[in-house]
Amino acid sequence: MDDQFVPKLSVHGSFVVYGVGILFIGKSGVGKSEVALDLIERGHRLVADDVIILTKKGEGILMGSGTDLVKHFMEIRGLGLINIERIFGIRAIRFQKRLEVVVELEVWNESEDYTRTGLDESKISLLDVEIPYIKLPIIPGKNITVISEVISLHYLLKHYGYDAAKIFQEKLNRNLQKGKNLNFERGVDYFEHDFE
Repeated sequence: MDDQFVPKLSVHGSFVVYGVGILFIGKSGVGKSEVALDLIERGHRLVADDVIILTKKGEGILMGSGTDLVKHFMEIRGLGLINIERIFGIRAIRFQKRLEVVVELEVWNESEDYTRTGLDESKISLLDVEIPYIKLPIIPGKNITVISEVISLHYLLKHYGYDAAKIFQEKLNRNLQKGKNLNFERGVDYFEHDFE
């Protein structure tokens, strides 16, 4: 009964798992399904494409799943509908996963202010649950699949206590307090015998 009456929300996007549940959102045609397909081809798992049902489970937990109709079908423009489970096998799918990161894919916009350091963390509220949110600009030649994998790994590092942006900021502040010259110098005092 609990599962049937908890708050639910329908979201348009692609929900993929790489250790971390990532929901890709963005305007229609921006490439959400293509990024998900590329991740699946690299060994990640699809929870759902197009329509994702988010269900609130306790405080601060959102579970995502597909609809009964769509399940693990995916629409690729120019190709049509494909069945991920039939093409890639049972290891390429999941029926549900906790939502941990939302990534909005957006065509590059010069007037938009995208984060450069990662110190200004953004969140998005879904069913009153705050989820880490990343706005990812897309330009030709940018490898969104690799960046998506790094988003997952970076999230896991932060979850276990390592935040690269904060550590870099602390290192920079220590150097400034010591009055160190911040000119760009080599990271090593001398080259070892390996000249490769």
